[in-house]
Amino acid sequence: MWRTSSRSFAIIFLLLGTTSVCAQRDRDTYNPGNQSFEVSGQVNIAGTNNTARDVPVRLERFSGGVIDQITTDARGRFRFGNLQRGYYKVIINAPGFAPAQQDADLTLLFKAYLVFNLASTEATNAARLGTSLDVIDAR
Repeated sequence: MWRTSSRSFAIIFLLLGTTSVCAQRDRDTYNPGNQSFEVSGQVNIAGTNNTARDVPVRLERFSGGVIDQITTDARGRFRFGNLQRGYYKVIINAPGFAPAQQDADLTLLFKAYLVFNLASTEATNAARLGTSLDVIDAR
């Protein structure tokens, strides 16, 4: 009787032990080919709490060359996925706003999140001239 119970205990212990070892091995396996890199972010309008919708966002290699171009969604967000390791430039040229550019370094990180605050070209020109857009001198 004692021999039968110890034998069944040993069989159960072996089955549980091999299952956990196999599961652990799958989880700990490192495969650098499965890594995917991405650049994502959000585009806002400077000075407001508004996000910039349907704004073209361009991704380029740091050495030059366009990789992809998309537009922001309703929340002002964009995402470039399935990228290779390297340096990238994210460029925004929207009508009525000053051009904006940021760099994304995906050599050490898998993901880069960028936030753009677009400044209106009218506000930029007024600041350069030292005038306000709301005041009109009719003299």
